[in-house]
Amino acid sequence: MTSKKAAKLDQESSKQPFSYLRKGAGLRCRNGQPCNTQENSKRKANFSPKKDEPVKKPLLDLTNDTRKGNVLNIKGNTTKQPKLIVNKGKTGDENVMPKSMVTRQAKAVAAQPKPAQPKSTKYVPHPRAKLPQHYAPKSVPETASKTKASQGSGSAPHVGAEKRSEKPSSLDSSKSEENLLYVTALEDCTSEIVSEKAAEVDASFKTCDAAISPVASVSSCKQESKSLVPPNVEDFDGKTKNDPFEASCYAMDIFNYLKTREAFFSIDGSYLSRQIGLTVGMRALLVDWMVETQESFELNHETLYLAVKIVDLFLSRHQKVVRKEHLQLVGTTALLIASKYDERVPPTLDDFTYLCDEAYTKAELVAMEGIILKVIDFQLGLPLSYRFLRRYARSTKAPMDVLYLARYILEMSLMEYSLVSRSDSKMAAAALLLARIMKNLDESWNPALEYYTGYKVSDIKDLVHELNAMIHKTPRDGLMAVRSKYSHSLFYESAKVPLKDNIQL
Repeated sequence: MTSKKAAKLDQESSKQPFSYLRKGAGLRCRNGQPCNTQENSKRKANFSPKKDEPVKKPLLDLTNDTRKGNVLNIKGNTTKQPKLIVNKGKTGDENVMPKSMVTRQAKAVAAQPKPAQPKSTKYVPHPRAKLPQHYAPKSVPETASKTKASQGSGSAPHVGAEKRSEKPSSLDSSKSEENLLYVTALEDCTSEIVSEKAAEVDASFKTCDAAISPVASVSSCKQESKSLVPPNVEDFDGKTKNDPFEASCYAMDIFNYLKTREAFFSIDGSYLSRQIGLTVGMRALLVDWMVETQESFELNHETLYLAVKIVDLFLSRHQKVVRKEHLQLVGTTALLIASKYDERVPPTLDDFTYLCDEAYTKAELVAMEGIILKVIDFQLGLPLSYRFLRRYARSTKAPMDVLYLARYILEMSLMEYSLVSRSDSKMAAAALLLARIMKNLDESWNPALEYYTGYKVSDIKDLVHELNAMIHKTPRDGLMAVRSKYSHSLFYESAKVPLKDNIQL
């Protein structure tokens, strides 16, 4: 290549980038001069094989693949399967192999999968247990057996057919353990007993079907609700009996059962006296932080109430002293357990460790989870005041602003240590009564509320006064999570509702 052509290529490369990708562009060396063709030929010669050097075969050569007596090798060479040479005891012969080699080779040949043999069309009877003599099944009529025999082959039956029916076959003689068990199970059975048992089973199924039939259950539920509901009370469960998600037939029984369960999960109101190092203010700060966590993670309110209940239950039952450094660990783990129980998609361990600002590790959370579950005896179906309040408000058709005001009062009560030992059903009823009074409703307590809650005004009067005194307290600077949450318009600004100084009940 001349210098003029090189200069011309330089000009073209300055105008167009990546000009070396064009077809016909010359190869240029590092110094900008065209490379020597002799050097290029030498470079190619270095990569090409020599005349005496054997050509390397590819990694996988399929040219000689007959797949009859050869086995494919990974390197490309095909190797025939060596024939099995039997050791005849001669020495010095090249074809004789040692005994150890022969056994290995025999094992290798035996381990190879055998080709699938075609299924024989010959009928082989299935082995079955020989029934006892006193077991007499229904006999087949002779006409039917003769017609079956004539339809089978169209010829006369085999000569040894009668002998085969009399003598047991070789397959019957080699009985398995299952057949033996089957025989022993049928030794005491007779046709009469089997028929009687079948009749009993059919009768039991008929009664069971009648018991669990939805029509019967709905009708019985309707009759029971009509007989139990007072005449001046609207039957909420009867109107929702066709909705399977309401479980109206069992709603009253469920909440009555939860009331009886409250005694099993009673919390000692003086457990902080045994927990040296923990104070009422520390517990209130923990609950306030748990409210913020529930709002930031958008958890259910049942998760928050269950977590606070688990914390109080654990601190009241735990024999050892919980240090203040581990109080937040207890609250975080309680939220983790409650999320697994109530949430559809609970937060992960990474979320909770990030929530604690990496103050605790995943191993510490898992270890504390096991400790808490052992102390509370794995009982997570705790009666919660939030569930009772929802039942009371829905059955009496309370307005939404009244419901959210009652929820605000209940959530404020979570931070009050003096109310941890109170009944959850009574707390829900008292919060709903106080909310109705604050909203200036005509009837603060009516027969419907008395029926569905199971409490009269005299039963919850003292608790209403305690809740009213609680919301009158001036809030601390660090305990504003509940007030700021319920000051939003989404919650009907329940925290801004004017308070009642004097309540007469």
